[in-house]
Amino acid sequence: MMRRWNVRMQLQLCIQIAFINTLTIQAILQCPIGFGSTEMQSISDDRINDDFCDCPTNGADEPSTNACAGIDYWPGRNAAATDDQTAPSLLYTCPQQPHLSISVSKLYDGICDCCDGADEYPNVCVDNCAELLAAERERKQQAKETFDQGYKKRQAAIAEFESLQQTVQVQVQQKYVALETVGARLEQAKQQVQDWKLEYASARLAHVESISMKLATAPEDSSSHDALGLLEALTDDELFDVIIHACQSAGEMEDAEDLQTCGPLRLAGLDAGLKWEPNTYEVNLLRETDDGLKVLGNLFHHYLKQDKKTWGSNSPKKKQHGRRLTRELDDDAYMTDDMYHHEEEDEEEEGEEDDAEEADRLHREMQEKWRGAESEGGFIHRTAPDDENDGGANRDELIGALRETTFSRPRVSFLEQSAEMLDLIEHATKKADEDKKEGDAEGEIGQATDGVVAPALPFEEESVPMVKSKLEQLTKRINRGIDYGVSAKVLLGAFASYNFAESETRRKFLYTLTVGTINHGKLSSVQLWHILRAVVPELNDSNMLDEAETCIAPWTSACPPKVIERTVETRSVRVPSTLILKAAESFCNRQGSVDSSQVCAGKDLISSEMPDGYMDYFVVEPRDDADDLSVALASLSLDLDEKSQTELKSLEDSVNAVEGDKKAIEDSIVELQASIGGDDPSKFGVDGELHSVKDSCFSITTGKYTYELCMFGQAKQKEGSSGGTDLGKWSEATVDAELGQRVWRWERGAKCWNGPQRSAHAYVTCGKDTTIVSADEPETCKYVFQIESFIACDDAFRVQHQL
Repeated sequence: MMRRWNVRMQLQLCIQIAFINTLTIQAILQCPIGFGSTEMQSISDDRINDDFCDCPTNGADEPSTNACAGIDYWPGRNAAATDDQTAPSLLYTCPQQPHLSISVSKLYDGICDCCDGADEYPNVCVDNCAELLAAERERKQQAKETFDQGYKKRQAAIAEFESLQQTVQVQVQQKYVALETVGARLEQAKQQVQDWKLEYASARLAHVESISMKLATAPEDSSSHDALGLLEALTDDELFDVIIHACQSAGEMEDAEDLQTCGPLRLAGLDAGLKWEPNTYEVNLLRETDDGLKVLGNLFHHYLKQDKKTWGSNSPKKKQHGRRLTRELDDDAYMTDDMYHHEEEDEEEEGEEDDAEEADRLHREMQEKWRGAESEGGFIHRTAPDDENDGGANRDELIGALRETTFSRPRVSFLEQSAEMLDLIEHATKKADEDKKEGDAEGEIGQATDGVVAPALPFEEESVPMVKSKLEQLTKRINRGIDYGVSAKVLLGAFASYNFAESETRRKFLYTLTVGTINHGKLSSVQLWHILRAVVPELNDSNMLDEAETCIAPWTSACPPKVIERTVETRSVRVPSTLILKAAESFCNRQGSVDSSQVCAGKDLISSEMPDGYMDYFVVEPRDDADDLSVALASLSLDLDEKSQTELKSLEDSVNAVEGDKKAIEDSIVELQASIGGDDPSKFGVDGELHSVKDSCFSITTGKYTYELCMFGQAKQKEGSSGGTDLGKWSEATVDAELGQRVWRWERGAKCWNGPQRSAHAYVTCGKDTTIVSADEPETCKYVFQIESFIACDDAFRVQHQL
């Protein structure tokens, strides 16, 4: 009985113990449902060690499995709990190896990761920490010594660069001080040139006015000089016409084909101290203000530096900045202040740009605008537009008015007959060519082919190219003369509308413009006589108007030259003057011996030589030095005398010398600044560490190739003694953010066949010297190098490698 009770009590005790144990287990397996959650869950015994992680925060339900080890996102984890502070560390650090941390998933996996086996169950691993840590300590010691040497070398390079920066900054400041001194000298030298130019301009204006008045007017004793009294007896309207036809003649003598403005009249305007404003063509009397005189001085100075032979018509072609000076004059803006730097606009840049180059630039910008404005929006001379919006007569009206003048009628007649002749040549030549193409080898101009007769020409067939070329050339010259005349009409119209204070002043300006146009247009005495015959009514007769319509020699009605007298105030003045009359008489004597039959042949017969005077047109020739008018106008030449040339050259040489000194200092400043990086402060690295290797090249030989990397230069792949393949030019030095490693890059090398441009990237790690340790081509035409260099031995490397 007692035994049964004991057994029953023992059984009840076991049941109670089991129940208590069950309660205990259930109590122990209470855990949060996930990271960041305060809600607890109870884990039943059948879920313990079932290889499923129910307690993601501590893995308490899977102590004998790896279900919860190393899992970043376990079931039940709160998706919002992403803050690193709420998630436990999933790394295990070996006790004797502080630098070695492994994932908790590697715990108790049967693999000994820690040298003492602390990551596994006892007695699984052999403790080899003593041997392993000794070798590691040795390697770390070597790395530490290498780093210390490289770090010391790097710091020395940085200190040297900082010292260089300080030295360069001091030198640059000294250079700037010297530059200020040289700048003051330069301003002084330029001012001396400017003073000379102003003095020259003032003296020339006075001289030109004096000579022009003497040549234009006749003194009481007009016999004292043959050249005197050229213009005094002419009315204002006649003087306008003389200028227009002088421009027309100058245009016929001009060789350049694309000019339309009368350059001689513009130069005459400068001699008178005025210019025409662009677009409006309003007259600006430069001589009336100090700023205007400065502009004149600059303009005259510009012309003095050019070859004066290029100013005249029909002159030898000499290039001046890509075109003749007369070509430059085909631009209204060329005569403006804009081509010069003024102190009030830009004191620092005044005079720095060469006058000729600036004029050349303005020509390109304004050429089309000038042509359009002066050829389309001008107005007939002596007639100003009604208001600023009224352009006046258009180009066709201007040309029509000019073609109707007595002076132009022989030219118009030539143009008309020449056009007929050119049409005849074209038609006859075309017919002959068509016949030859059809196989008629015997077909010639003027012969019947297929019943059709080709037009006959009044000269031999062999002369066709020569005659055609001559007619086209003369046609171009006459049309260019008309363009010049139209230009003169526009400019003189603006002059006529200017409100001068006194009529005498206006007359003086008109004399100067007339004499200046004759002078700069290179008109001969004979040509001026022809113009006077057309302009002065008493000097031309009815025969002159009929010459174009009847075949008589043009000089028949002109010779002997007629002389008239007009009363000026109380004096009698002859027209033409003695000088012009003598030239006319000489002309008549020469023409008396010329056979007029060739000239009067007209379209009926032309010799192969195309005589001058054919169809009543005589080619205008520039005056030569033997012309009495050249002697009379000699003092108006823009050539300087020897003394003035020496003075100007000396002043300009001084400016050039000081400008040379200034440029040398500026170049040295740029060179000094470039030595420490110039405009890129990070060129040599954040601390300037790359400066010490800026001129260095490093190489490595792998197989049959030698690779060369030059800092701030080129990367090459060489085979033997060849020049090598371009792998790229220096691009930049950066730090790879992902690797925390320095990278030197060479980009835009030679293009691979059917591939990209070659490139070279060098990954730099710490070393006591700079050496390429490996070279590879992991991708086509993309080369990768490993480099050890003291450049990389910085504090970031120390921290990263725990040195």
